[in-house]
Amino acid sequence: MRVPGPLVEARFLRRDGRFKGVVEHEGRVRTAHIHDPGRLTELLKPGARVLVRPHEGRGLKTELYLVAVLD
Repeated sequence: MRVPGPLVEARFLRRDGRFKGVVEHEGRVRTAHIHDPGRLTELLKPGARVLVRPHEGRGLKTELYLVAVLD
């Protein structure tokens, strides 16, 4: 699977809506877009390691794009 942009590791903190999550990245709490609107409760648990990439574009509501769950 090809994913554009650099992937970096972050810690998932919580889901904050259908398409929005909160992660800790480089010591900062940041918002991340979650493409899958499903609950994903078995994967997206607080403290889970995730891969994110910068969410580029104008007028976006999140800073990062959640790509994968490692744990």
